Amino acid sequence: MSAENDRSILYHLDLCEKETSSVESLKSYFGRLAYYHKVYPSDLVNDIIIPLYFEESTFEEKTNFKIRVYKHHTEVFIKLAEILKNLTKNEELFGLEHYKDNEMLILKKKTRLEWCEICLKEMLDNEVVFEPFIWSVQYYSVCHKHNCYLESLCPHCESALPIMTSKYWPGYCTKCYQFLVGELSDYKPKVNDYEMFRSEQIRIIIDHMLSGDHKINYNSLLNSINQIYIGLFNESYDEFSEAISVNKSTIRFWISGKSKPNIDMISRICWVLDINIVEFVIDSSRCNLNNQKVEQLRGFAIKNQKHPEDIKAKIKTELEAILDKENPPPVKSVIQKYNFHSVHYDFPELCRAIKIKRKEYQRSKVKEMKQLIYDLSYEQYINFGEVDVNTVRIKVPYKYNYVSELNIYEEIKKNKRYFEQSDVHN
Repeated sequence: MSAENDRSILYHLDLCEKETSSVESLKSYFGRLAYYHKVYPSDLVNDIIIPLYFEESTFEEKTNFKIRVYKHHTEVFIKLAEILKNLTKNEELFGLEHYKDNEMLILKKKTRLEWCEICLKEMLDNEVVFEPFIWSVQYYSVCHKHNCYLESLCPHCESALPIMTSKYWPGYCTKCYQFLVGELSDYKPKVNDYEMFRSEQIRIIIDHMLSGDHKINYNSLLNSINQIYIGLFNESYDEFSEAISVNKSTIRFWISGKSKPNIDMISRICWVLDINIVEFVIDSSRCNLNNQKVEQLRGFAIKNQKHPEDIKAKIKTELEAILDKENPPPVKSVIQKYNFHSVHYDFPELCRAIKIKRKEYQRSKVKEMKQLIYDLSYEQYINFGEVDVNTVRIKVPYKYNYVSELNIYEEIKKNKRYFEQSDVHN
């Protein structure tokens, strides 16, 4: 690529929500770039990135680069960021994937895609759909904007999705190609207070990292843990482990430096002892240790709830109520509400009936959508003698989220071919 060429090879897109905790991930930027070019990320890699930047590389090196891109490998994404800067002429392109694993420290990435349906719906209304980096952080389970759980299963095919694939587009299922928003209901499962607190701590850490004031380092974090162990729990592994509901051997490994706590463990400590997480992980000398809080919460544990028979009866009643609805929400909403993960095991017939009814409802909506597309295509062919794909697409309302953008275009093109090959006027 010539340095004198001022024109970009790919569209110059701005990174969404830059310098905020909802900053767009580099993976999302790459997928959105592919979406605006009406291709998949694999097409950008094969047709543009490989020929321009890996022309002299061996076949194994090229294949390795592709595989690591689709596996969301950190080092490859650091290199990909520099490539995209050159291809888009966007010097301000920045994503938190730029940090190496040893700099990300307590923020580890998920292996499965998760998203907030309300956020995606708002993005669709604003005509810019992207995935914030914070959604991909491990243990971030509650949207800090809407105080609701993130979704992890496609509302249409109920598939769990990998974090990145060769056909990834932000906001779309990589298996059924439909938009990752079902029909939003007023019902919201009650959010666990601790999970909300933990997600908020992750947001605070990301804000701090974007500000660039200080780097998060494990030395300060381990110093803080030692202060708590010695100053508050009198070097008692038993009391420390009970307070944050962690095994004693884990505490020993932290103190000796053999292992390091993740963001969930750090959040537990801050939750129990009422500590500022930024001071806790950045500067142990500023960490305000609350002795009174320890006395009040000594023996505190974040427990997995034990559900007696009366709770099971409530769950059964709720499942039966869900089954009576025309468009029943997924069983996952009940699991999240009661933090009871054996619902499928305890009520297999009800769960199976809900799943079947959900699929039947979705099939009926798909059929309704296809009929609408057929009617619009037929009307245009009768009036104008041809079917203009874009004109028909504009008339299709966005309220139908059961057919993806790609499938809508394919359906219109199929009708167009059918009308052109058959003598409809006669």
